[in-house]
Amino acid sequence: MRETSLLMLELAQNSLDAGATTVNMTVTQDGEAQRIVIEDDGAGMDDLTLRRALEGKPESAGKGRGLRQVKGEVEACGGTLDIRSQRGKGTRAELYFERGARLGDIGATVVPLLSEGSDIVLTIKRDEQIHVFDTRKLKEQGADITDPRMLVKIRHQINNL
Repeated sequence: MRETSLLMLELAQNSLDAGATTVNMTVTQDGEAQRIVIEDDGAGMDDLTLRRALEGKPESAGKGRGLRQVKGEVEACGGTLDIRSQRGKGTRAELYFERGARLGDIGATVVPLLSEGSDIVLTIKRDEQIHVFDTRKLKEQGADITDPRMLVKIRHQINNL
């Protein structure tokens, strides 16, 4: 199985491609189970477009790129993927793995998303502890989240959540 952070990257990149200004990613680890929720305020999709994207129909190209592959990987590993979307309101994707899921390098997942200029909020819930990384707070403090030295610090900070 691929690290679940790579699946998160694909879904979050889809959010940014759909014009999202904020992407919320939540990872909840409870024992061996892992739930990942990615929510955005992007363009969203109507039911037909979403269904076609999940089926990999050619007419859905550019509207949910890679959703069929993500769904296939999740299901091949015994997980589930539930995507809900509404045109003009955004999209919510939820991945669930009962066991065996490996999060991986979450910092390396978030850092490439920062160049888009959108706000990224990452929440990790583990062992009844909640850790949050929010680009809006860094921006309020005057941080340049595109500076390579800052990106190294951000990756380290996220991996230590």
